Amino acid sequence: MMNITRMILPVGQGGFCVETFRLERDYHVIYDCGSLTDVNLVKNHIRNYFDPREKIDAVFISHLDNDHINGLPYLLKYCDVKRIYFPIITSGVKTFLKIKTLLNPKFSTSFAGQFISNPRQAIRDINDGEVQLFQIQEIGNESYTPDESRLETILSGQNLMGQILGDSQLDWEFVPFNFRQVSRIEKFQKNLETMFPSYIFSGRLTEYDVEKLYKQDSQKVKEAYKKVPGKLNVNSMTLFSGSKDYRVADISNASNAWFKSHCRCYYYRFRNQSGCLYTGDYDARGKRKWEDLKTAYNKYWDYVGCIQIPHHGSKHNYNTKLTDWDAFYFICAGSKNTYQHPHSSVIRDIMLKNKIYANVNEHIGSILIFRIY
Repeated sequence: MMNITRMILPVGQGGFCVETFRLERDYHVIYDCGSLTDVNLVKNHIRNYFDPREKIDAVFISHLDNDHINGLPYLLKYCDVKRIYFPIITSGVKTFLKIKTLLNPKFSTSFAGQFISNPRQAIRDINDGEVQLFQIQEIGNESYTPDESRLETILSGQNLMGQILGDSQLDWEFVPFNFRQVSRIEKFQKNLETMFPSYIFSGRLTEYDVEKLYKQDSQKVKEAYKKVPGKLNVNSMTLFSGSKDYRVADISNASNAWFKSHCRCYYYRFRNQSGCLYTGDYDARGKRKWEDLKTAYNKYWDYVGCIQIPHHGSKHNYNTKLTDWDAFYFICAGSKNTYQHPHSSVIRDIMLKNKIYANVNEHIGSILIFRIY
């Protein structure tokens, strides 16, 4: 009988989720591939779970920052990656690259920085095989033409099952949405306007503005950046991966406190929803941003049985409505990170609602395995 395995692998402050579909062969789909705790954690899992040159049918990258992408170069070398899906690279993303490079010069030479600058060349420098690159268009900005016109662009909300799993009769959907998140960039610009009152901005913050102000007073620019709550991400791509036929999903976990207190075997079977909503670093704060997410997946919420708490459990990305769902929740965060992830207020809200959750950190015992039949 065909079955599906979903693994949330322990890589600390990052993300590495693998789904395997056992059809005429094993199909593998990955969501995020990186770690700030130690990229070797990602590399070890790649070697443990995949054979050399094993086919990876799709990799979804939530956003182009090191903690979600720095394991991709090793995956490209070790495995045969067929497709990579990522948020479209707009002028706003280029501005983000300039900011990151000024504050951390090493970022421009990192794989994430090189990928933002030229995705195709960044891949070719590692893997000369045929890796298909797909940019997911922003919601509400469908007319934008990317700088790299040779890359195929896909509208948010499309079901990519046929493209990834071929002509299989499996009732499954892969539905990404790319949300443009400008509130923190706007906050950064307002901070700059306060600190540089004589500087005239022609409109939205650009690479030119950041570079010029940095040359004028680098410390003020750094201070303006530090005053922005949370992380200065421009986009975050979410993904629904699941079925509408109410397949049964089982979870196993070796060390989570909830499992230890409720199940001697640390094994739990929840309701039939097999779908997982991967959220990456999505900013769900506030009514509008929550409504954007809710509306985008309006057709799928009844089939969501598992939800990733955004941005490693940061209070700056959390919305209490996210945990109103009857679902299993998980957080990907390092046990000794400096960002207070997951934040105590987030954990408190989850526990007060008596929700089932697990924190997947860098320890192997925190691995989550879902078996879907």
